[in-house]
Amino acid sequence: MDSTEGGGGGASREPAGEQSIERAAAQLFDEVLAPLAAQLREANASLADVAPRREAESFYEPVRAFARADFEIAAGGDPETLRAALLQEWRNEPALHALAGHLARLSNEIGVEREQSAEVSPFLYVMF
Repeated sequence: MDSTEGGGGGASREPAGEQSIERAAAQLFDEVLAPLAAQLREANASLADVAPRREAESFYEPVRAFARADFEIAAGGDPETLRAALLQEWRNEPALHALAGHLARLSNEIGVEREQSAEVSPFLYVMF
């Protein structure tokens, strides 16, 4: 299977146990993210250039206003839709393309909680 292909079918699964989720996330980090970071470091690649320019007259850079769409991704409810959405989101970052399939498989492994509530977590500060 190609590294950009998603895994699993579209069937919903029950959420996995917390230890199973942690194990899957640790495996993703160890087997995918850490090697990718090392590879990018060796290639002197930069996904986010945040270093100030010494020759710049000012370090200030105007920031455009964020919109709701900046925080949304059309992930749908199945791994293949998530994979396609990530590839679209990362279209200008080919180094991240291989992650799309891995994240889609991980989402399928850990499942999705379907229950939603209008109640706000006590850990959030609500402003009216």
